[in-house]
This record gives sequence, C-alpha cells and structure tokens, in this order.
Amino acid sequence: MAKVLFYDKEFSVENFLSLAQGCVLTAHRLTELYENKDVDSLIIPSRGAYPIFRGVFDALKGSELEEILSVPSFMKVEGSSEEGEFPVVPVPLTADVYIPKEKLRRYGKSLDQVVDEIRDSGSYLISLLFKDGKERKEDKCFKAFELLLEEVEGRKEIANYYRQLRPLKKPVILDTLISGRAFYTILQSLDKYGVKLGQNLHGIGIVDLEGAKLKREYKGWLKQQEAKGNVTLIPVKRIMSEDRGASLLGIVGCIYPNLFLEASKAMECPICAVTWHVLPDGENSRSREVRERVKKYNQAFKLYMKCLESAVGYVMGRTELDPLESSRKKLIALLNEHKLLVPEEKPEPSLFTKLRVKG
Repeated sequence: MAKVLFYDKEFSVENFLSLAQGCVLTAHRLTELYENKDVDSLIIPSRGAYPIFRGVFDALKGSELEEILSVPSFMKVEGSSEEGEFPVVPVPLTADVYIPKEKLRRYGKSLDQVVDEIRDSGSYLISLLFKDGKERKEDKCFKAFELLLEEVEGRKEIANYYRQLRPLKKPVILDTLISGRAFYTILQSLDKYGVKLGQNLHGIGIVDLEGAKLKREYKGWLKQQEAKGNVTLIPVKRIMSEDRGASLLGIVGCIYPNLFLEASKAMECPICAVTWHVLPDGENSRSREVRERVKKYNQAFKLYMKCLESAVGYVMGRTELDPLESSRKKLIALLNEHKLLVPEEKPEPSLFTKLRVKG
C-alpha cells in the first residue's frame, strides 16, 4: 500500500502537467530559434532527453517545424518522418557504468574519471558530425564507433545513418539537468572540440525539481550562459523518468567498458563505446521470462508516453484531464505489480549484440 501511495505522489497529475508545460515551452523556444535562423538541427545526448523529446514532438504537432523534422526510424517516434530538413540526432552519451575496482586500478582511473571520459568521447563524436561524410569516415575514432555498431551489434543501418548524416551547422542540444554536472561536462567538452555555445550551438536544459539539486559550481556558470542567450533553462517540478531505467526512459544504454578503456589507451583518442537501443520487443530471446519482462517494459513506456502526451494536450487546450487520469492509473498499477523500476540484475546480452558475451 505504501508503494502505491509513493507512485501516486510521484506520478501525480501535477507532476505530469509541469513536465508537459516544460515540453511546450521547449517546443516554443525551439520554434523561435528556428524562425530566427539560429539553429538547423536537434541533438539528443542522453536517454533522459528521449521521453522529453517525445513530449516536445507532441507539442509541435501541426506546426511548420514538425513538418520539417527528420527523425531516424530507429528512434521509433510514431507519426515522425525521416524526410525533413531539420534532423533530430541521437548521440549516445550515457555514462551510467559499473566497472570493478580491480579493473579501475589496472587502468589507473577512478569511476568519475571514466564517466567524464565517456561523456568526452560522445562530445568528440558530436564534433565529427559537423564534418562532411568523407572526412568523418577517415577519423579513426569514428571508425571504431562504426565497428561497434556493425560488427559487435550487427546494426549496419544505424552505422550508415551516422556515416551519411549531412554536416550539422548550428544545432540545439536538449538535455535533462539534476545536479547540472553532465550538461556542464558535455558543453565544456564540446567547446574543447570547437563546438561553442553562442556560435554554433544552443543548449536547452529541462531542470528537475525546479533547480533544487543544481550544484553551485554548475548553476552559476549555467546562469551566466543563460544571461548571454546561449542556454535556455526550463525548470519543472519533477522529471519522473530520470534514473528510473528503460521502462520509463524507453532506451537501453549499452556500455562496453573493456572496449572503451583498451581502445582509448591504444588509439590515444576518445572512443565512443556506448550505444543505445530504443526498447526492443525481446522476441529474439530464447527465454520466455525475458520476453515477458521486455513486454512489460514496453507497456510501461507506452503508458508513460501516453500520460505525457495527454498532459501536453491538456496544457495546449486540446484535451480534457480524463485521458491523463486513466493512463496514469494504469501506469501506476503496472509499475507496482511488476516492480519495473527495480534495476535488472543481469540484462540478456543477446538482445543487443550478436556476439557471445560472458555472463
């Protein structure tokens, strides 16, 4: 009973409406930047930003910008098209990683160092997307990322997407903020690689708990950038999906720490050894238990997105509150019954790679 009360408070109508308002404000800001010819694309750098983008996409429906968005099919955004001139580009900067202490000692690194280096490698990958396809493909670090997608995971079509993507010029980077560390680290790394706020980049940050957990060392810098017009900060009451796993984020992040540590050392450049998988259907698993579990994850994410879509509709005056209330109750019941917010002890590697992986 206590758990149900927690879910009811956490996934409240008020929290959904606040998050929806954040999505609507993001859509308005994105439209404003586009109309002023300040931006030409959108980067999604974190799993947490994926459901936010879905809410923004709902808020943009029927607009000129929605008509020209180019969303890759592997993002699985219903109603979207790949044909537009304004690309939405997912770049895997997930840094939630566990590495045994003995392995960290072997490489002489702390876990925080590895986390920052993973974000740095993703930032370097973003900088390569500003180059033309030929120059991009000649970069040894980009080749390593291609190898990971093609040979380790067997996803040639996604490798082709990054190979063939036209060069970015002035993107927006959309992310979620709790302490602000990740957003700050990413923006600093991008600056190091020549992608600079106010010149060829604008940042939009959805701020959890209305900024209550923003750390002082990042908050001051972010406020300075906001005052300069380089960053837009949008506070919301609660980002309910943050750090809650794939059932609410909709994406499974795969990190290959051995590859990252070994290749980065050998090649002396930042290797992006992170990939994303929008929730698979699990049908290729030989385990009935895994198939059923993945099915529940998909059901939960669809309900969460239905809640956010309904909340966006209400904020924009399109719908009443009833659809949100109905979907919210179903979501709470599903999360509680199947304990979907509990981290999986051992995800099945065969869902994400064609290679045999040691358990």
